[in-house]
Amino acid sequence: MPISILRPLILSTTIGLISISSPLVANASSTSPVASQSSTASSHFTPRPSVATRLDFDTWDFMLSETVLYMGPSTRTPATRNTPKLGSRLQTGNKSRLRMEGNKILYTLMNDSVKSGIKSYSEELVDIGNRIDIPSLPRNEQLAYWINLHNALVVSTIVENYPGPRRQPGLIKPIEGSDALLHDAKLIEIDNHALSLRDIREKIVFPNWKNKDVPYAFHLGHLSSPSLANSAYNSSELSTQLARNAYEFFNSLRGYEEGNLNPYVHEVSGWYYPKMTDELDSYLQKKMRPEVYAEFAANGIKKLDKQDLTVADITGGHGRRRLSANMDTSSRSRLALGPDIDDFLNARAEKFGKLEQKEWYRRGTVTIEDTPTTGELPNIE
Repeated sequence: MPISILRPLILSTTIGLISISSPLVANASSTSPVASQSSTASSHFTPRPSVATRLDFDTWDFMLSETVLYMGPSTRTPATRNTPKLGSRLQTGNKSRLRMEGNKILYTLMNDSVKSGIKSYSEELVDIGNRIDIPSLPRNEQLAYWINLHNALVVSTIVENYPGPRRQPGLIKPIEGSDALLHDAKLIEIDNHALSLRDIREKIVFPNWKNKDVPYAFHLGHLSSPSLANSAYNSSELSTQLARNAYEFFNSLRGYEEGNLNPYVHEVSGWYYPKMTDELDSYLQKKMRPEVYAEFAANGIKKLDKQDLTVADITGGHGRRRLSANMDTSSRSRLALGPDIDDFLNARAEKFGKLEQKEWYRRGTVTIEDTPTTGELPNIE
């Protein structure tokens, strides 16, 4: 169990966003608002690499390492129902059958300093997009920027509105006076283009990057979503990072279970496997472990599974419950974190114990990537 989970989370509120190598390139649209406004976000942000500027997301990397709890790969066994507390029929905490899958964001443990730091960081990422010409960067730099910006906005918006109506972040209306929900609200403006989370995915990234691992780097905020990585995406490791997140997703119950496919796969299919047949089959054969692909081959796609849209945190949006006077206080973690979180962490430890018994976990996972033979960093197309 990471020691940072057992202590109050403290992050520096001094935000050192990025270090930039090579001179900044002014974005032409920044000095020509009329031209910018007459173009669409899709055309405006089309990659046109021309400079060697590099971005360093070390601050975001640190924030993620402190606020995201690594959950390891799925055991493909649904979590059992919580045991009611002694003398009560009430089940508390996260009750989802998927609660042991996908990394968890520690919203309930975030103090004001953490919340302020995440908000400031997401704002500075937006500011960077208005100060340099993102489409002129190397392709991997652009993709890392858009993924990190998207995920930082998801986390910062949920932090401000935690846990969301009915504990579902997708129902958050982040802009006062607007009925636009989390993924469709125009949260930011870059180069005079108002952008939503969906715009970043569907107008900028999906049309311009055809690597099929790309959609699964985007965290959507809920339990059935692709997992939020506990480290920032960066250009030097991007291919491996993308493959790792896609691998975790498609070997989990969230991705596929006995004929039930996550609807997000269908949502992105128009860009990556339009007919949902041979192209998808070939991709899943690369991503799934043999036993999981055998399950897919035997069952196919019967339906788009109903997603669990509950917020992806330890308590399922219920918040942090303190110890009552008659509860066992022998555990330091219970004293520090509360019984529901303690129970979750114990279940997580049991999960890792079960993983150690699986041969595929002991020998390590193998992901298939298309990498160059020249020794150069792979360029994500």
